[in-house]
Parts: sequence; C-alpha cells; structure tokens
Amino acid sequence: MLAIEAVVSLLEVFRRLHHHANVPQAFVIPAQDPWPQELHGDRLGMRISYLRSLKDKLSSAQVEQLDNAGMVWSNEEYRVGRIERGLTTYKAMYGDVRIPHVFVVPHDDGRWDRDLWGMRLGLAIYSLRHNGAYEAHRSRFEALGLTFDRWNEPQYPFALVRQALETFHAQHGHYEVPSRFVVGADDAAYAAEVRGMKLGQITQSIIHEELYAEHRGELEAMGVPLKP
Repeated sequence: MLAIEAVVSLLEVFRRLHHHANVPQAFVIPAQDPWPQELHGDRLGMRISYLRSLKDKLSSAQVEQLDNAGMVWSNEEYRVGRIERGLTTYKAMYGDVRIPHVFVVPHDDGRWDRDLWGMRLGLAIYSLRHNGAYEAHRSRFEALGLTFDRWNEPQYPFALVRQALETFHAQHGHYEVPSRFVVGADDAAYAAEVRGMKLGQITQSIIHEELYAEHRGELEAMGVPLKP
C-alpha cells in the first residue's frame, strides 16, 4: 500500500489537472506526464475509495494531510457542495436563483469556481425540484433562496427580465408590453441572454402577481403597470 504522503502527492497532481480532487473510483493513472512513471496504470480511484472507508482509522495528522490536498470524503457532499456554490455565484451575479433549465456555467469566466465550468446547473436544479435529488439537503438549497414550487418556476432571473423591460421602455416609451410580444432572436437592441424571451407573457404574469412578486416595489418604481 502506498504511503499517505504518496497518495497526497498524487491527489495534488489530479487536482492540478482537473481543478478538483474528487477522484472517480474507476480512475486509473494514465501513462503520461505529469504522473510518476512508476505509477502508470495504478488504480488511484480504488485507493481513494479505500481510504474513505478507513477515515475513522487514520490519524488526525493523516486526515489533515489529505484534507490539505483536497480529499473528498463523500461524493454526495461534494456534489451538493458544487450545486450550493453554483447557486451562490449565480445569485451574486443576477440577484436571485431563478435559473433557466438550459443554463450551463460558462467556461473561461473567472467569476465561477474553475471546477464548475461546464456544469449544467439548470438541469441540476430541475432534478432537485422534480426528481427529489438530494432531498436530505433541501434546507441548504432553500437557505439560498431556491423554491421547490414545480408549477410556478420563472424561466429567467429577475435581473434579465428587468433588463428586457428597460430595453422595451427605451424603444417604446412605456411598459405596456403586448401579451404576444417576443424579443426578436436577432434584435441587437436586447442583450443576447434575453433574445427569444416571451416578454409579453412574462409581463402579464408580473401584472397579475404570478411571478416576481418579491420585486413588486422595484417594478412599481420603474413604472410597470401592476394590478392595484
């Protein structure tokens, strides 16, 4: 069996390459740099899985060494933590966690943790709501503002809806959006993120307090005609 120090060193290599240390159980060290030649073909994933099962038998110093290398002791906790971090970043950027189902964390965007790049966050949220994924951790997601109402899920974060409304106002001088109005797919006046948005339907839902009720004061201040 490899010494803990050797496993720590391998974890650090994996982490540099993959930007996380959640080594899959099936992972085998490839025959290429920067992996040590003498360990090419080693079943590192199995070693990590075995160490997880031995955590209670390791010394505190050994656990600390592994922790410092980013050791993931629970796959479920790691996956839940990724969703939490994704929600937290999205909320910081857009002001809420109304995440479109098709949303994917962009690559090469330093505002997101590197191991989240490419994550299908919208799909993960959909799974939370509709498939009961990670039900035991529901309170953690609710604490970030995520709701579990399956039937009234806004497709867009409020910040984008507001942006679309302001663009409409700039063009037309009012917020009385026709119910069938859809932002043109090639309309350069609107941000790329809202092109194709059914702004008329969304505005009607806002007026009848079916969506974004928590932003009512902000909408009134803008001049959006709401139901009294």
